[in-house]
Formats: sequence, structure tokens, C-alpha cells
Amino acid sequence: MPLKRRADKIRNFTITDEAQAIFKSARGELICLTSDDAGLICHEPLAAALNLPAFIVMPQMAALAKELSKP
Repeated sequence: MPLKRRADKIRNFTITDEAQAIFKSARGELICLTSDDAGLICHEPLAAALNLPAFIVMPQMAALAKELSKP
């Protein structure tokens, strides 16, 4: 019997211009990263602009932070 492989639950992040502007202009902690590239969005307007939940730990937040910090 073949092994079943679990599909990763990966969200594709769509970074809007509004989210990019909020990330560049806001002060304080916006994204808190934990171990293993997981993290959470601590800024509610940024979470709303990204269409993601705020204060929920999600995998691959380091990739999102990297994308937002690009010029």
C-alpha cells in the first residue's frame, strides 16, 4: 500500500501596495518571528491589508517579512 503524503498547508501571500506602505511607515513590532521560520503579525492594520489573521502563529512568516522588507 503506498504511503500517503500530507500536503503542506501553505498560504500564498499577496503583498498589496497598502501593506507595503504600512510596513514601511509603521513603528514598533509588526511581525514577531519564532523558531523554525514561524511567526505572527502583531499589527492589526498590516494583517488586514495582507488579508491574514492577526495574532495567529503561522508557518513561513520569515518569508513574508523578507518579501515586505524588499525595496
